[in-house]
Formats: sequence, C-alpha cells, structure tokens
Amino acid sequence: GAHGRLGLTCERAREIAVRSGAAIETMESAAFALVCRTFAVPWVELRCISNRTGDRRTAPFAVAEACARVQQAVARLVTSPGFTQAKEGAR
Repeated sequence: GAHGRLGLTCERAREIAVRSGAAIETMESAAFALVCRTFAVPWVELRCISNRTGDRRTAPFAVAEACARVQQAVARLVTSPGFTQAKEGAR
C-alpha cells in the first residue's frame, strides 16, 4: 500500500515525534496559518484528534469521541469571556 512505500510505520511515527516534539500532524493547518499571517487575518483552530500517526492499517480510529471533544471545546471557546470581548471589539 501507499503507507508501505512511504515507510510510515508506528515506529517511524514515534521517531518523528521524538525528533520534532510534535504530538500530531496537521499539514492543512500550516497552509491556512500561512495565508492568514500573510493577510494579517486573526484565526484560531480547534481540531479533533481521531487517531495517532503511524500505520493506518492497524491504528484505531475514534472519530465519534474526537468530534464530541471538539464540539465541547467550541462551546467553551464561544462562551469564554475573552472570545466574547474579542467579538464585541471587532464590530
């Protein structure tokens, strides 16, 4: 499979995590952040993590649980005093 050709194994994923200090991979967010920074647009990202990096043929996925966690995080964010103040200041 494609993952085998890339050498993306659980062991390789652990090596990358140790070397980089990263807990997750998020290539899409890097592009989004760069565009926002280029145009001076404030942004925030909340992600649900459904699985660890590594061999996806054997990695367990927890999509429903991850989506529930991000929904809870969004609810906390939009009701937080800092978010409310920032929203009012933007008007």
